Amino acid sequence: MFADRASAAQFVNQTEDHNPGITDEGLFWTLLIAPEMASWRPFSARMCATDLWLPDMENLGNAIARGPMKPSTVQFDATWRGSGELEVARDEENQFEFRHRRAEGFVSFASTTQPGVSFRSIETSTPQETLFAAIGVERNGIFFEP
Repeated sequence: MFADRASAAQFVNQTEDHNPGITDEGLFWTLLIAPEMASWRPFSARMCATDLWLPDMENLGNAIARGPMKPSTVQFDATWRGSGELEVARDEENQFEFRHRRAEGFVSFASTTQPGVSFRSIETSTPQETLFAAIGVERNGIFFEP
């Protein structure tokens, strides 16, 4: 979370950074979730959580440096709906294919950081401003079909 829109554009004045950290292997911003927390159908998907423990690293610099964190819980509900024509990005040399539709997204998010500091996004039923969103299927490596 940033103090205001201008701060987000310049990536300054960040006040919250909820992420599961960086593993010893270098994997970052990735968390294993229970199967019931996600659902997928062709060209639509939903992921939601309630009272998920996720540390608040306060800002990206602190997270990258593996600095101190504050315990926190989050809840979110994210839905993507594909629309428009099917698009295919394919690179046979690098064994990569992405079949997708552009998507619109709806996200609500809330967090509580100890002791008792909380944040909640504005509820909305209209798509939120998105630079790019897509939903589809990616194949690469041994899963790539020439």
